[in-house]
Amino acid sequence: MSSKKLLHFIVAMLLLPVLTFAQNTTGSLTGSVKADNGEILVGATVTVLHVPTGTEYKVQTRKTGAFDISNMQPGGPYTISVSYVNYQTEKKEDIYINLGDAARVDVVLYNKAAKLAENAGLKVVMNRCPKIELFRPFWKPRLDLEI
Repeated sequence: MSSKKLLHFIVAMLLLPVLTFAQNTTGSLTGSVKADNGEILVGATVTVLHVPTGTEYKVQTRKTGAFDISNMQPGGPYTISVSYVNYQTEKKEDIYINLGDAARVDVVLYNKAAKLAENAGLKVVMNRCPKIELFRPFWKPRLDLEI
């Protein structure tokens, strides 16, 4: 191979990574989903609708409460809907995605029971399940029974 062809080949290989960066034609959306008390909601469903085309993207939040959607059409408007069991569905509209950028949308969901009670002027106290004794054998006789 002549030195001129080798030089052209080397220049082409050096320019190849620069040319591939120019091929980005999409955007992305990231964010997180939490409850109104700050609790991370794992497995919340995030649905994103591109209004002009009707394209729908659906993901679930990870164990950190975060979600990512890549390869989205730039522009908008997008409508984001986030749902989780026993929480009110939250909807955000007029979200726009820029070419090559990652838009961020953080969402807070409100407990349905607490929100309904608030509207009715009541206070709801949510407690976790009580601890269950797992090591007490169920066949152990009770000694306090009368015969």
